[in-house]
Amino acid sequence: MYKDDISSNFTGQILSLKELIKNKNLKTINEMANFILTNDIATSYSEILVACTIFLTLPVTVATAERSFSKLKIIKNYLRNSCSQNRLSNIAILNIEQKRTSELKTDKLIKDFSNLKARKMKFV
Repeated sequence: MYKDDISSNFTGQILSLKELIKNKNLKTINEMANFILTNDIATSYSEILVACTIFLTLPVTVATAERSFSKLKIIKNYLRNSCSQNRLSNIAILNIEQKRTSELKTDKLIKDFSNLKARKMKFV
């Protein structure tokens, strides 16, 4: 998957670095990347540094995306597919961002919206 980022020199660099850090007490990938950077050996072990960077930037979980789809499923079942895609997306965003939505003054928003959309007829 990352063949453009890591070349065939990677295996040789791992074996070489293994001998170098044999007596060091490095327990995490982050410590190994910091060791390479602080000892100024990044040019010699550039492939390992790239691999460490890729590893450290990968997300641990996809819980946010799963939560979003779960909320969308609940909303879509509730509305029984009776609303447009745009409205459904907006409702999903409000539901996913519940923390931010709870800070809104919904009563005022509803009142302002209803005043904008009110169809008042003036009788003479």
